[in-house]
Amino acid sequence: MESFNGKLRDELLNRELFLGLDEARYVLDEWRLNYNHRRPHSGIDWQTPASYAASLSQPADGVFPPALSADPPVGATPLPPAQQTNNNPILSH
Repeated sequence: MESFNGKLRDELLNRELFLGLDEARYVLDEWRLNYNHRRPHSGIDWQTPASYAASLSQPADGVFPPALSADPPVGATPLPPAQQTNNNPILSH
């Protein structure tokens, strides 16, 4: 994690001036996709993290850990938190 954070800061954050939140999301997402899908990593025998994850055998229960699940689409924004329902009968009138 420290290596990722250092590379993110050195290769992107220290070199980029974001003019808005949408631009920051787009540029960060592009950098993340490059980091995970196009860039070889020495710690996993010069494979990309995506190709390394694909090469792993499927666990016996058939469920991969969340860290190996697919990346969200480029430019995707987080979903809003689920709205809580008001179960208090005093406040629901």
